[in-house]
Amino acid sequence: MKMLGIITIASVTMMSYKAIGDTLANDARPFTRAELYAYISEKTQVWSEGRVFHSEAGTLLLLWEGKYGKGTWTTDDGGTLCWHVWAWDEVLCQVFYRNDDVVSIVFKEETLLAPELQEGNTIANLADGGGSSAKFVLGLSEDFDNNLLNKEETINLLSGKTVIWGPGQGLYYSPDSTLIKIWNGVRGTGTWTVSKEGAVCWHVPGWGKTPCESYYYKDEGLMAIFEGVHKIASKHVDGNMIGSF
Repeated sequence: MKMLGIITIASVTMMSYKAIGDTLANDARPFTRAELYAYISEKTQVWSEGRVFHSEAGTLLLLWEGKYGKGTWTTDDGGTLCWHVWAWDEVLCQVFYRNDDVVSIVFKEETLLAPELQEGNTIANLADGGGSSAKFVLGLSEDFDNNLLNKEETINLLSGKTVIWGPGQGLYYSPDSTLIKIWNGVRGTGTWTVSKEGAVCWHVPGWGKTPCESYYYKDEGLMAIFEGVHKIASKHVDGNMIGSF
């Protein structure tokens, strides 16, 4: 039997979960990074303390012991998932193992059955109709009173256009969902998608998991939200202008 290793975690009081012993079965194997990403991405873990949503862009939203929080999540090649919650002083990690169809985790030096997973961001389902929870789920501040562009509006804004970030930096959004990028003079290709909330997401090899960008209009000017920062949107021009950079 495999003995459990010690994992450094945040000093947050946890409820007990269904333990399956102090050891793992001999044929239990850790998830690969790719398997763990596929398993957890765009899903919400359900814990006794609350829920934790892992976006495909690597951002984290959680409702934990009655408090909302934000941050990022990371994985490694050994099947470890870590939460980097901005309001917490330390990082909380779990290690995922698979034994046939059974998924278990090593968490707080215990072997537990993996928490229930729900498709999508089900933190939104906990909203009581108040503004705070709804705006939190969208990553917006309480005083935000503008309307984000929806999925159709974002596609219409970007499709067939080039966004210019600066000298030698920009993206072209092809109508067939191909993304052509130039960054510091280096060109590459990938794809672009738009989430159901209207945020554009970039999928470029070598960039890793990139947060998505949302848009809204303020005083007739186009604004962008990227990693929680609001700023005037970069210039968008018709056609593929990458060749002119």
